[in-house]
Amino acid sequence: MGIRYSKTFKLESVELPLVLEYSRQDDHGDNPASYSANYYLAELNLKFDKASLEIGYEVLEGSNTAGESFQTPLATLHKFQGWADKFLATPTGGIEDAYISAGFQSGKSNFAVVFHNFDAETSSLNYGSEWDISWNYKFNNHYSLLAKAARYDADDFSTDTTKLWLMFSANF
Repeated sequence: MGIRYSKTFKLESVELPLVLEYSRQDDHGDNPASYSANYYLAELNLKFDKASLEIGYEVLEGSNTAGESFQTPLATLHKFQGWADKFLATPTGGIEDAYISAGFQSGKSNFAVVFHNFDAETSSLNYGSEWDISWNYKFNNHYSLLAKAARYDADDFSTDTTKLWLMFSANF
């Protein structure tokens, strides 16, 4: 069960979308892992004509016991917790993700840069940090080119990872 609040405040030429979320997850039926875990999100975005700046804080609780952390098996975590895909399942210690992103449009190009700092929710472990960057160029209504890069610097979780993507899309 969960609840979501979103509202966009307008100040002249600037939009300020605010999102707050809370959810609680409990074991079901005869699950051998008897647990409950919470999820929190607070996000504030500043949107200008062709630029945006977003800050956010997301928590998926854990308990340091295998199988007893907030899980999102159907989520597109690549979009939300770093493009290096280090957190496709919530670690047993949970996760705190503090992030900031900036984006802007110039002509037919869109640019985005995102920084994540990942910590354990149940301890003082610092999992690591990640930089993500993307560039999208739309040739016309049918063709576009996307280049993305992710750099995860591990501290107390997983390994250092660099990923690069280049994608050409045709839409008809």
